[in-house]
Amino acid sequence: MVWGTLSLFLFLHSLTHSLTQVPAIAKKFYPDRIEELRDRLLSMYGKTFVINSNISTTYYLIEDEYELFVRCAGDTIVHREAISIMPKSLNVIRASKAQMLLNILKDLDTMDDVLARDVAQVVLRDFSRLCAQNKNFRDQVREMKFVPDSQGNLRKPSELFDPRVEVIQDLLSSRLPASPFDSALHLATLTHLGLRNKL
Repeated sequence: MVWGTLSLFLFLHSLTHSLTQVPAIAKKFYPDRIEELRDRLLSMYGKTFVINSNISTTYYLIEDEYELFVRCAGDTIVHREAISIMPKSLNVIRASKAQMLLNILKDLDTMDDVLARDVAQVVLRDFSRLCAQNKNFRDQVREMKFVPDSQGNLRKPSELFDPRVEVIQDLLSSRLPASPFDSALHLATLTHLGLRNKL
C-alpha cells in the first residue's frame, strides 16, 4: 500500500513537469499524511516543504488547464487524477473551466503580466467551448478588463479598436490590442465581445 501510494505520487509529480510543483501536490493530495510525505520529500529531493493541512480550505477539482490554474490559484486546485485518494473530509468542488476562469478574471489585475496574458489567451482561444459550459460566460466576460492594450493596460474588449482598420492604426495606436491579441483568431473572438471598428 505504501509503495502504491508513492508510485501514484510520482506519477502525479510527472504531470507537473517541474520540481517546483511538488509542494503544491503535497498540500492538495495528501493533507492527512503530511508528516509522512514531508519526510519522503525531504529524503527524495533534499528540501523541506511547509505543508498546510487546514481542512476548512475549499479545493477546486478541474478537468484541464491544470498548470495554468495552479499558477493562478495555487494549492486550492486539485487534479482529477487525485480525487480518489483525497480525504472525504475536505471540501472539494467540481468547477468547470468556464467558472474557474470567471473567478480568476475578477482578480486579473493583481497578477503579473505574463500570467494575465496567459489567462486571457485561454479565454479567447477556447471561447466557444467556454460559452457552451456557462450560458452567462459571454455576457460576463465582455464586461471584464482582461485584454492588454499596446500600453500594457487591461481593457474591456469594447474599449479597444480593431487594428485591421488602417485609420484606427494611425489615430488610436494606444487603444489597439497588444500582441498576440491582434492575431486574426483573437480578433474574431474580440469582435464578438465588442471590439470596435469605427471611430
